[in-house]
Amino acid sequence: MKILHELAIAACLICLPTAGWAAEPLELSLEDVSRIALQNNSDVQLALLEARIARQAVEVSRSAFDTYINFGAAYTSDETSKASTILGTESTVNEYEFQVSKTIPWGTTLGLSLADQRNFSNSLFTAPNTYHDSSLGISLRQPLAQNFFGLQSRGEVAVAGLEVAITEKAVLDRVERSLAEVQNAYWELALRQREVQIEEEMLERAKRLHRIFQDRIELGMTEEAELYATEANTILRQESLNTARNRARVAQNNLLRLLSEDNLDVTIQTVDLLPGCVVEPNLEKSLDLALLHRRDLRAALERLRQQGISVRMRKNMLLPQVDLEASLLRNGLQPDVGEAWENVYDEDNPRMFAGISVRFPLENRA
Repeated sequence: MKILHELAIAACLICLPTAGWAAEPLELSLEDVSRIALQNNSDVQLALLEARIARQAVEVSRSAFDTYINFGAAYTSDETSKASTILGTESTVNEYEFQVSKTIPWGTTLGLSLADQRNFSNSLFTAPNTYHDSSLGISLRQPLAQNFFGLQSRGEVAVAGLEVAITEKAVLDRVERSLAEVQNAYWELALRQREVQIEEEMLERAKRLHRIFQDRIELGMTEEAELYATEANTILRQESLNTARNRARVAQNNLLRLLSEDNLDVTIQTVDLLPGCVVEPNLEKSLDLALLHRRDLRAALERLRQQGISVRMRKNMLLPQVDLEASLLRNGLQPDVGEAWENVYDEDNPRMFAGISVRFPLENRA
């Protein structure tokens, strides 16, 4: 049930002891209708949802810097026939691997790996028959051309962030326009209700004047034509009052529509007075304020920044993919797994690798 409907029911229940079941007008201020519009207006809710969706895009772009963890385990049993008895008739291998990798904003991908391999063979020429090969390694990969020092990844995050800023400014504009429409409808209703009050006063005066002329007719102090004129004026005033009431009802229905209120039986009574002062606009001051506060202007500037970042990213994509790769690994080889890991730390048995890989498309249609 809508907020207005609930407030109307609550107002009726409060007034039950004195007014029976008669529906009392719901008194609302400009602040009240603004608050209800923010909670109920579908355009406002849709705009806020679009802002939330835009903010999720930033998180998606930042996922390029997520940390990844890989686990692996494998078991191999080999009892196939061999061409030589030296190889033995049975061998098993148990493999366990743990890897952590992360890409930092500068485009560097860092990796850490831990692995253990348990080998068994019944070959007479293998001593010991069972041994563990444990290893600890670190790796690095750095782009040197395409995505140079993370230009692509950081650019995507920056573009997504600017898109959020642009979307939020557009959302605020939509919310303000919706609130302005609601507030204009509120003042329109206040104006129409004031017109109804004026027309009721005019009708009451017309009736009073008509009664005066009726008394004068009985006393022979006036002509019948003047009595008919006052009667006609009373009828005209009644028609004007009916027209004013219809306009007030239309204005109220328009306000209820903007507040997303389905129950048209709710009667709203405005409590704020119509503003009586008129502010003369100052062109120079208005222009200065517009340049300082206009969200569409700031959004346009941010759009230019966003497009500039996109141009730099696309120019970078024309370059080949050149990656510098390096790794360092140390291992230990012992029958016992604990001793194998001790050898990893205690003995100086490194394996180092450094290299450059180049990859580029021949057509480069992308």
